[in-house]
Amino acid sequence: MFKNHSLGFLFFLVAILSNSLFGQKKDPQIITSSEPRFSHQYSYLHENKYHFIDTLFDNLKEYHKWNNANSDLFEFSPIGSMGTALNPLSLNQSSNLWTYYNFKAYDSYFLKQNQIKYYNVKSPLTQANYWMGYDVGQKFQIYHSQNITKDWNFLIDYARLNDLGFYTNNLSKQVSFLATSSYKSPNSRYKAYFNFINQNLHVEENGGIAADSVFEQNLQSIRSLLLVNLQLDNRSMRNRELFFNHEFKFNRSVKDSLDSTKSSNSLWIGHDFTFSRRSDTYRGLVNSGYYTNYFNGTDSYLDSSFYTSYTNSLYLKTILESLNDFELKLGAKNLIYSYGTDSYLTNGTALGIFGQLYGRIGRFQIRSNLDYILSGSLRESLDFSSSGSLRVFKSAKATLSYKLNSRYPDFYYQANYSDNFIWNNDLRKINSNELRLDLFWNKENGLRISNTTIGNFTYYDEQINPKQHRALLNLVKLELYQNFKFWDFLHFDNRLLYQVVDKAGEDVLPLPKILTRNSVYFEFSLFKKALKCLVGGELKYFSKYNSPSYIPAIGDFAVKNEGEIGNYPFVDVFANFKISSAVVFFKFEHVNQGLNSYSYYASHHYPFPDRIFRVGISWRFFN
Repeated sequence: MFKNHSLGFLFFLVAILSNSLFGQKKDPQIITSSEPRFSHQYSYLHENKYHFIDTLFDNLKEYHKWNNANSDLFEFSPIGSMGTALNPLSLNQSSNLWTYYNFKAYDSYFLKQNQIKYYNVKSPLTQANYWMGYDVGQKFQIYHSQNITKDWNFLIDYARLNDLGFYTNNLSKQVSFLATSSYKSPNSRYKAYFNFINQNLHVEENGGIAADSVFEQNLQSIRSLLLVNLQLDNRSMRNRELFFNHEFKFNRSVKDSLDSTKSSNSLWIGHDFTFSRRSDTYRGLVNSGYYTNYFNGTDSYLDSSFYTSYTNSLYLKTILESLNDFELKLGAKNLIYSYGTDSYLTNGTALGIFGQLYGRIGRFQIRSNLDYILSGSLRESLDFSSSGSLRVFKSAKATLSYKLNSRYPDFYYQANYSDNFIWNNDLRKINSNELRLDLFWNKENGLRISNTTIGNFTYYDEQINPKQHRALLNLVKLELYQNFKFWDFLHFDNRLLYQVVDKAGEDVLPLPKILTRNSVYFEFSLFKKALKCLVGGELKYFSKYNSPSYIPAIGDFAVKNEGEIGNYPFVDVFANFKISSAVVFFKFEHVNQGLNSYSYYASHHYPFPDRIFRVGISWRFFN
């Protein structure tokens, strides 16, 4: 059934051509405006738009975010319970010139500045979320946003994860705290944004099950009794970040003082400051045979790394609304950093420039971004992107974009001194080019085609040493989003990703050729629309490929060529209900366990979770 990929792909192409036969419903949460028009909205930093918050709380499709990242992990495979390492099923590389340290296989669980929302609400907004974990565990999140004045808002967001998982030494715990505040002066000439992030993630590293054959033959159905490779190893990661941005407008525009219906041209001066402190500590007992090298005379190891950075940016920004929306931003940025592991420390600075351009003429839009480091140890690093969009019809849009990135590998690839692994490398810059075409016939449905070439692609080899692939690596991706709606209540949602790495790059960037997720569900109301219901099922699948292997001591994946995983369908059923201001989720995951085989691995020696029933609830208050 799953081997005939060409037949399935043909079905999706036919489905695209027939899409005009079925109506599509817009998601109210995607409505945007240049100024607040609704009672509750939010925006992202440096985004001149506000996103409407659906006060009806009608979205019942959030079950894909039932994970510790609070996001759709379609292109990842968690190697255990919530909070465990994520095996990337597609290319996942950093392009930020100003950050050279991340949490590798756990990085998706830590907040980034471009993910933080700044709210503007007419009445206090509170939301509490609860997700049941695996075996024994849960995640709880609560946030509250309130305007102190019309133009001054604050938000407090607290989340806690505690998930035991199915296997021995599989516990994951995380505590996350986020505080934000945004302010705009009454005459709109001064704006300020602030946030503080404090996140701690602790995971137990068991190295996977010791005998795959015992699992594959289902000789022991009580998973906690299966032997694992590491009994007492664990990892602690911490992320603390302080951010402040403020802008001042030089001119008092016509729009501010006289007629609000007239367009406004403005000139701004702005400043950003970011302090970041990140650390990763790995502890354990010497386990003969698991790690081939050990560089300490004691019976335990303690490997740690840290990164501290201070970033300042100063910029000028002009907005010309008289030209049907035009925005230009130019500035300079300074970075001061420290990076260290056991017995190693390096410090450095970087000075660079950046610019952003946005313009709109009728149905055509253009966006460009440039970052370039002029001096310091990271000099001549470059990140450039540009895109042009054309709205063909009212809901159809075509976008052509190009990205060029040239940056050094993260510091951890370059130098590491620990009890289990030691290296000090002289690595070249990673050079990547991406050309992408997006064709979307409405907000939900479209086709994305991209071609990416990478020079000096950096990875971990079989000996767990960072290596660079000297030949040019080429990746072609085709991603299709297609949702159908029949008779106003039956839905058929589809997402398909097809990707091919050139022959020379398959050994260093192994990826499944096909990822797919297909959902069929009914959406209807009962009791005079007092109860809104969504009931259905979903199939997830990725094709067989030579997956990289997870290495606990480095917290990342290495290309060890241990064989293939995949070609296994996962079937879930779900029922979601909206009652008043609460949305309740019920999900029965992996209902087909044992019907095909016991060969479902997220990575080598790390099986996917077994069949489990999970519950979640989101409760939102406006008062």
